[in-house]
Amino acid sequence: MLCRLSELWVIDLPLDHYHEPGKPEALTSRTEWLQAPGQRELQRAFVEWLREVWSQPRMKLLAGVDWTRANNLLEVKGMLAERIEAWTEQLLRQGLEQGLAAERQLLARMASRRFGADVAAHLETLLASVQDLELLNEVGETLVDRDDGAGFLQAVEQLLSGHEGSGDQ
Repeated sequence: MLCRLSELWVIDLPLDHYHEPGKPEALTSRTEWLQAPGQRELQRAFVEWLREVWSQPRMKLLAGVDWTRANNLLEVKGMLAERIEAWTEQLLRQGLEQGLAAERQLLARMASRRFGADVAAHLETLLASVQDLELLNEVGETLVDRDDGAGFLQAVEQLLSGHEGSGDQ
């Protein structure tokens, strides 16, 4: 059994170091190897190990996968492929949201330094729902181009009203 456990460790090690999202090739190569004749017991042990590790409450919440349904490596591979795709989409959404929030905060800080806290507070309100990075870039250019806070806010309001119909906010 020690030999079998050692083989499972060798199978799992590359998965720990595989960082390219959305591509389950590391599992694919292990699945193919485990499909070979004479590997049925090792395949069963690997699936049981995956179920045990990923069925722990904390891991189950993290993964969002019900591993108790996994009966063989093909099912595991399918579940992981679906999950990796969902994780990738979720991470991209979160990254975009964080990037937009950081851009809005930067614009507010710059407006505060240039025109004062009142203008920055008003700008934060105006930009709170903006989800278009290009529009935020235009606001940044406007901030550099304008000489007074009132003119800056008026220009931002015009930019925003020009984008309302296109669904960019």
